[in-house]
Amino acid sequence: MTSSVYFSIVTPVLNGRNFVDKFVLCMQLQVYTNWEVLIVDDGSSDGTIDLLHTLVRDDRRFRVFRNPRMKRINGPYQARNYALSLVRGEYVCFLDIDDFWHPERLLVLSRLIQSAPVRPVLSFSSYFRVNAPKQLAFKRFSDWPIPPKLLIRFVNIVPMLTSCVSVQFLRSLNICFLPVNHEDYIFWKTVMDNISGSSICVDKSSLAYYSIRASSLSGNKFRALKWLWRCYDHFGYNFIQKIMALISRALLECFSVIRSACSGNAHCEFRLIPGKIRSDCCI
Repeated sequence: MTSSVYFSIVTPVLNGRNFVDKFVLCMQLQVYTNWEVLIVDDGSSDGTIDLLHTLVRDDRRFRVFRNPRMKRINGPYQARNYALSLVRGEYVCFLDIDDFWHPERLLVLSRLIQSAPVRPVLSFSSYFRVNAPKQLAFKRFSDWPIPPKLLIRFVNIVPMLTSCVSVQFLRSLNICFLPVNHEDYIFWKTVMDNISGSSICVDKSSLAYYSIRASSLSGNKFRALKWLWRCYDHFGYNFIQKIMALISRALLECFSVIRSACSGNAHCEFRLIPGKIRSDCCI
């Protein structure tokens, strides 16, 4: 019988006190229990780390740290890198402090990994963008008829909150997050550039929820576009290749909107209440 998969979940946090209790609840509600969470405080000044220690002191699956590493730019890249150096799991997942998982998220993921003919190096899935004030969620698709290794060349198709990657693979190539904006895009492209298509598993379930906030980095479209251009620089694209990549990305975004509008489960009601995560979304 195949042994159960041990997951490490990496969570950087900066002044996230208002989200800590719901995050801890989200993880403790997971049906699958073979996991650890590494929460790395990145310099909070609102008492986040003190609240964390209070809430998880009796649950040894939670490991709380302060980030001791210097940063060249603002962002969670060093907090994630520090956590990656400490994880004990076979696979590592990433979940920000203000995002959520369905209670069966890790259960479904473990079954997916164990049932695969060859253990995948990378897995990711679709997810829902949650508008908390309106208690609505909007689906963002990750499964496309185009090979992921082709799509990653012009758009980041790996959502951080649904990503799952082999720890051994990352350490064998010393892959880490770089001190650049959109570091997650460069990280996932580096991963895909070093594996075969058969090592990538796109899960069709949608058991993760991204919290839309006005202060999120992705909220500024112009700034995000500038960062994307710099990512293309990092990939070595010439001017024509950058323009083509931007056009391809824009087309995919249009198709994504159309697909969501035509999908029966693209919108749903979502609520997080004490002791329970309730979603009327189809999973």
